[in-house]
Amino acid sequence: MDKSTILTIIFTLVVVLYIYKTVNMYKTIQKSIVLSDRGKLIHSTMVWLVPFAWYAIFKGIIEHKSGTMTKSKRAKLNKGKGSFYESGKGMHG
Repeated sequence: MDKSTILTIIFTLVVVLYIYKTVNMYKTIQKSIVLSDRGKLIHSTMVWLVPFAWYAIFKGIIEHKSGTMTKSKRAKLNKGKGSFYESGKGMHG
């Protein structure tokens, strides 16, 4: 098996598990006698949307590739001020 096949299998298993758990949670919420109809709607919507919102929030962090800060990059950030802190205020400012 090559790497793409293994990743496809893992992705498929994660999706199936996600759908299974979400449907079970949805059924549990719909059977609840404590929640009102509006509460059931809000909870059911959040069960389906929170994982996607979580991914959207952290997508930038997941794909972030930090590079090494060189002296020339730091000088551009500080605009040539040569201050101690990157804020440009210096140590006493």
